[in-house]
Amino acid sequence: MTESEIFSTGGGKVWWENAAEYNGWRVQKHHITQHFRVLNPENIRIAWGIEKDIVKAFEDMINRHQQDSERFVNQISNDYRLNDTACLLIHGYAGDLSEIKYLKKYLEYKNLFDVYDIVLAGHGGTKRELEKTDNHDWMHSAEEKIKELQLIYSKIIIIGFSMGGLIGSQIAAKADIYKLILVNTPFDFWNILVILKDIFSFNVNHINHYIHASARSSMKSNFDFLSILKDTKNMFQDVKCPTLIIQCTGGD
Repeated sequence: MTESEIFSTGGGKVWWENAAEYNGWRVQKHHITQHFRVLNPENIRIAWGIEKDIVKAFEDMINRHQQDSERFVNQISNDYRLNDTACLLIHGYAGDLSEIKYLKKYLEYKNLFDVYDIVLAGHGGTKRELEKTDNHDWMHSAEEKIKELQLIYSKIIIIGFSMGGLIGSQIAAKADIYKLILVNTPFDFWNILVILKDIFSFNVNHINHYIHASARSSMKSNFDFLSILKDTKNMFQDVKCPTLIIQCTGGD
């Protein structure tokens, strides 16, 4: 049994509300994440997970409360605990969830851990909406999501696509991240050699991609992106967690 399964709590006086109680045992619901947990009279977390599993665990506890305490605690934690690992997918600059939806579906199908995604501040809408935010807003939205997940999970994996990898790297340099995966994370705003090659070879699909990408963001937003790029380059050396880098050879 690991500490992530059973450990002492403060009783949930700030972020939790009691959903049910029996002889000092409580089912609590988290205000933000909506997850549930079972605490014993000494505020020790015995089980945690989604509502239906925790309700069943609590009902079983009531039915078996006269059984040996230590044997019961071991059993209920093994039967009803949630995954202790979460994976957060972060999309790229001027992008949205469509960039990562197939990866998310695949990871959910594999069921190795709980999978989450996030729309960064200003993204997923119009060029003007993006322009109203800046690099600090983008970072803040991802950092807040990580803080939410850390209230529930003991291990956090970040998969960052493009600029999402830059943001994930900055978080990993400062926070306790279990693993980091970077997918086509840029080290320059544009790869000029690749772009020139596409133009002179009349690669219509790629040229249309460049035109579309330019139309999605303003000059102000581009400078905000460059700020994240610059800051991240200075922080790569502080990333200590295991990191997988996936980079295509023809990226722009």
